[in-house]
Amino acid sequence: MPYEVAIRQVAPRTLAAAQARVKPQTLVPSIRPLFDQVYKYLNEAGVKERGLNVIVYWNEAGRNLLESEEGLVVEAGVEVEAAMPQEGRVRAVATPAGRVASTVNVGRYDQMGKAHEAVRSWCEAQGLSLAGPNWEVYGHWNDDPQQLRTGVFYLLSNS
Repeated sequence: MPYEVAIRQVAPRTLAAAQARVKPQTLVPSIRPLFDQVYKYLNEAGVKERGLNVIVYWNEAGRNLLESEEGLVVEAGVEVEAAMPQEGRVRAVATPAGRVASTVNVGRYDQMGKAHEAVRSWCEAQGLSLAGPNWEVYGHWNDDPQQLRTGVFYLLSNS
């Protein structure tokens, strides 16, 4: 699938999120339990107004923390209207704001790596520097994989 990459300004998205430090072998198995914690908290708090699921990867410019000794901090969360009090591992966070390079992955989640690679390659070809953080915004679930839409965002550095 060809990916169209565009530059745009984005505002922060407020999330109720849980955090983990991951390495390649623990990334995928960590995501579902993080979302489970968040949904449990939202259900117990009676929060009915919920947005989309979001995963933020707190990488650093010029590094691949996922492959580093310390690992990469990820936050998996759900859009909420306002910040909420911390409860256990669930806390209010926000996605980065500013100028981003983004694309949309259409289809199965196990193909997301191609969307990420498309954005990184496009930025390199354009001479744009990545600031580090990147995130995915998951569209509403559909049993038909071809109806799944996931936004992929990379914060650009100001330099």
